[in-house]
Amino acid sequence: TQSTWGSMLRVVCILCCLGWLSVPLLVQSQASPLHRDDVVRAFKKVWHRYQQIGFGADELKPISGDGVHSWGGFGLMLVDSLDTLLLMGMEKEFSEARDWVRDSLDFSKDHQVNLFETNIRLLGGLLGAYTLSKDSVLLVKAEDLASRLTAAFESQHPVPFSDVNLKTRVASFAGTVGSLSEFGSLQLEFKTLSEWTGRCQFAQLVDSVLEWIARQPTVDGLFPSLFFKNHLKGKVTLGARGDSFYEYLLKEWLLTGRQDSLPRSLYDASVNGIASRLLLRSTPSLLLYVAELEDSQLVHKMDHLVCFLPGVLALDHLVVPNATRLAVARELMETCFHLYSRTATGLAPEIAKFRPLADAVDDTQSMHNLLRPETVESLFILWRVTKEQKYRLWGEEMFRAFERHCQTEFGFSGVKNVQQEPPEWNNEMPSFFLAETLKYFYLLWSEDDILPLHQFVFNTEAHPLPVFNSTRCGRISMLHDPLSPVNDEL
Repeated sequence: TQSTWGSMLRVVCILCCLGWLSVPLLVQSQASPLHRDDVVRAFKKVWHRYQQIGFGADELKPISGDGVHSWGGFGLMLVDSLDTLLLMGMEKEFSEARDWVRDSLDFSKDHQVNLFETNIRLLGGLLGAYTLSKDSVLLVKAEDLASRLTAAFESQHPVPFSDVNLKTRVASFAGTVGSLSEFGSLQLEFKTLSEWTGRCQFAQLVDSVLEWIARQPTVDGLFPSLFFKNHLKGKVTLGARGDSFYEYLLKEWLLTGRQDSLPRSLYDASVNGIASRLLLRSTPSLLLYVAELEDSQLVHKMDHLVCFLPGVLALDHLVVPNATRLAVARELMETCFHLYSRTATGLAPEIAKFRPLADAVDDTQSMHNLLRPETVESLFILWRVTKEQKYRLWGEEMFRAFERHCQTEFGFSGVKNVQQEPPEWNNEMPSFFLAETLKYFYLLWSEDDILPLHQFVFNTEAHPLPVFNSTRCGRISMLHDPLSPVNDEL
């Protein structure tokens, strides 16, 4: 593994010397108010339309202008946007939304929800807003919701059910399998709630899940992405069904004040496995990309979701300096931006494939863009870590592409084909566009003291949670045999 990372770094250095990779431009840390104000204007336009048409609805349809209750009527878009309102200084609008939460948000409805999505969006949204406001109404609502979600853990299985009815507290799997990215991405929210309420059972529930995962067989530190009949099986991927699990390994360690060695050990093992098993280069441009592994065979495709990885590697470097991992983060960031810049609209598709002598090519079944945040999230973190101006320039290109091709009368719409200009809209504006995409664009052009990375950890829905320098709940040290030691030089 060490030779793999070393070889990768040598290639990066050679390419930079030959001029085949762009040379970073270093600048002083300063905000760019013009760009940041553009982001605020975009957010305000959407929010004010939401207030006028569908305040309290789960989603706003950006073309038809309908407010719809597509997630059970729990005010998904409102709750998911609370901390963005605070971040952008929209105090009046936040106060109105907070009052809706107090008076109208009712989790006792007879409705089945997905545990993972509810955790990251609704629970995460309430906790993120409480982090910034310390308004007790939000914490009370968060505790009520989490108490209902714990029913998903009441099973004979070592991982929680995927779905739970918030009124009856009856839980089940939506299909025959569970996803690693779902049952393995609950730690940040549950542990934060335990620290704030003193109810340690929330932390204990997610601790037990990670401890079970840690005992399962891996492929060089990488886990199969599906849970079936009390085992992990299926492909190894950092895309759909795998992504946020690997993200949360590093972030859980950070959230606990770097005290919990288990997620850190799993993270290091997984990063080494990515380097030895999944990192490949395209031809002829030598773009670095992350493949998948299915039935021991490489699959040369990369989801947009994988573009969280450059940011995680850069965040790791910020805490534990590692030139090799940062070099790989830079190269993966180039690839993720290339997936935008290569298309007719300047928008990336959901999935790209890599073919010999063709670099990235279109996957004709996955040409849509859903307004996803992963690439701009990584741009934000790499900007904070390196101060290389190109990351802001790339972010500007992406933001202008969203403005040109996705902006509608009532908001922003995803598109059906990024190679079609003008594109056809899909009349969908997921809540994560306000919670994550626009938030990370805003932070990309903000000062470093706005949500500093050494004080806050973002959940996978971009909700800021505090770093706890000491914890009163959960696992402080590994409860099981430690994994093989990781080489500190990697």
